[in-house]
Amino acid sequence: PLLAHGARLALLALHADLQLRLGGVDVAATTIAAFQTGAPSIPVALSLSAIVAASKSDAEAACEKLQRSLEYLDKEMPQSVYAAIGLIGRLMLSRGDVLAARGHWILQANLAGGQDKEPIELLSRLNTAPEIPLLLKEDHSYADCPADVPWAGEFNAALKSAGRGAWLAATESLESLAAKIADQPALVKNMAIFRGWLGNTKEAVVAWHKYAAMDGVDQDDAVEAEALAQMLEDKPDDDEIVEVSVLFAIPDMDKLMEVLLAHRQFSKMSVDPRQLAEEEDQPPPKAVFWMLDRPIPETGVGLKREEIPSVVADILIYGKQTDRDARLELVLLKTDDFDDGKQVFKDLAGDLVGDITEEKTTGSVELIANALTWRWHLPNDTPNELRTELVDAEHREVMLEKWTTLPQKRLDEKSPVDVSGDETYRVRLLAMILLLEIAADTSSRDFNFD
Repeated sequence: PLLAHGARLALLALHADLQLRLGGVDVAATTIAAFQTGAPSIPVALSLSAIVAASKSDAEAACEKLQRSLEYLDKEMPQSVYAAIGLIGRLMLSRGDVLAARGHWILQANLAGGQDKEPIELLSRLNTAPEIPLLLKEDHSYADCPADVPWAGEFNAALKSAGRGAWLAATESLESLAAKIADQPALVKNMAIFRGWLGNTKEAVVAWHKYAAMDGVDQDDAVEAEALAQMLEDKPDDDEIVEVSVLFAIPDMDKLMEVLLAHRQFSKMSVDPRQLAEEEDQPPPKAVFWMLDRPIPETGVGLKREEIPSVVADILIYGKQTDRDARLELVLLKTDDFDDGKQVFKDLAGDLVGDITEEKTTGSVELIANALTWRWHLPNDTPNELRTELVDAEHREVMLEKWTTLPQKRLDEKSPVDVSGDETYRVRLLAMILLLEIAADTSSRDFNFD
């Protein structure tokens, strides 16, 4: 109990807690610092520090403080520790870290024992969110200690720490053990799980890759581990295509709009331009168009795949502002066709646009994703049944012919066809196929990957 450490510390804890409840984060931080001077390893002090760090969006410090509070925790669960667990779960989710968020909310739900419905509801929302891949929703069970090993005591002590949520202490114990013995799948798997819950994504990726490649791991487990690692890992810069916005001056906006609305190689987007404002205090574009690689057919009835126009670029038209002239922004990917795309637009627009005034990078897309997607623009009267038939046929061709022959970094710049039958690449290739299946399920696309 906190009173066992002295009445002054108890009062400081209450004072800091009240300050946090009233929103005085900086003031509370000063009180907590005084608290920790006299009690650096008391769970309440550490958890309050975690709450302050989380309030400042410092996820790394918040998680470390919470972990130390759980490490030093006795049988009693202070409310501040429990609250910090849920708060850090929310912070992790705000950073896009689903694994860490789920880990914290699962821990909180287990500690609540059904008395607090909030973590259960949060987990339910995560588990039913269609945009979150299935692999990130799975509950990973700890690997048990192998039978008859001399280091069972250290291994099981680490699992005991993990059982009360002290994943950092558990990871440190397993890392210490791993330095003394030969690689063991059980150690590596558990470290991968704990690192993921701690928000140490890069270290978790390394561990999942390692676990997937180890001897003695069941193939299904290895494929799932490798797929999770591939999903979580950062993509190299050379695995992305830059998106560029090319700015043109507009001598006469009215005439330009007439041409864009009349020419069948341009199509006005049916979106509210206000949704595309770059910043809240900046005016939105006056109109938004697609530029196509060919004119839109007069009708979609009886349309064939080779006749379907594809979107080459997006066009945003801005009126004159106080500090800048009217402009047109042509947004397209910097592929090998980048210069051709600009020239096609200039040929179509003629003297209705002026010189290029600026080129700026506005984003990027994954190289593989771009190669496997398409941006069609079908005539409005294309029958729904024909739309489905055309899309399914294109998807089948992309998967069976394009993807299978595409060199990929995960396969050492070889294609799936190149490595088919090579055991060295078997788990990596199966993991890539699993990710394609998950993507297809997320998009509700029916395709047999067997």
